[in-house]
Amino acid sequence: MNPATGECRFPPFVGVVCVTLFEKLSLLIAAATLAVNIMFLITK
Repeated sequence: MNPATGECRFPPFVGVVCVTLFEKLSLLIAAATLAVNIMFLITK
């Protein structure tokens, strides 16, 4: 099994779930980065 895909080898339903999972993860990372940047701007 490919570690990058994980359990996403049963399309289409599990693939959709994994895609949304990755999207949520990237969205969370982007939000965290934005929050850190805003905090730095406020503390300056």
